[in-house]
Amino acid sequence: MQIFEEQHDVALAPALPAGDPGERVSRLLRTTGHHELRGVTCEYHDGHVVLRGHVSTYYLKQLAQAVLLTSSEVQWVSNLLEVSPVTYSHIVPGVASEPRVP
Repeated sequence: MQIFEEQHDVALAPALPAGDPGERVSRLLRTTGHHELRGVTCEYHDGHVVLRGHVSTYYLKQLAQAVLLTSSEVQWVSNLLEVSPVTYSHIVPGVASEPRVP
C-alpha cells in the first residue's frame, strides 16, 4: 500500500508587525485573497488558535489552517470551521422551486 501526500504551495508568512498576537494571526487570513476567510473568527491564546465560522469548501477550511500554521506564533489550530456549500436558489429565479405552469 502506498501513501500519497498532497503538497500545497503555502509560502511562509511574512514577519508580523508588533501588537496583539491574536490580531496578527487574524490578519493572516485576510491576506490570502479568499473573501470567505475574512469572515472566519480566530480565537488566540498562547499559541493555540480556534477557528470558527462557515466556508463553502473543504479546500478553504484546510487553507485557513495551513496559512495560520505558517506563523511562528501558532503551535496548534483547532479547526471548527463548518463547510456549507453555496446554493444558488436565491440568485437564479426558479432554481430549487416548483416548476412554473405556462
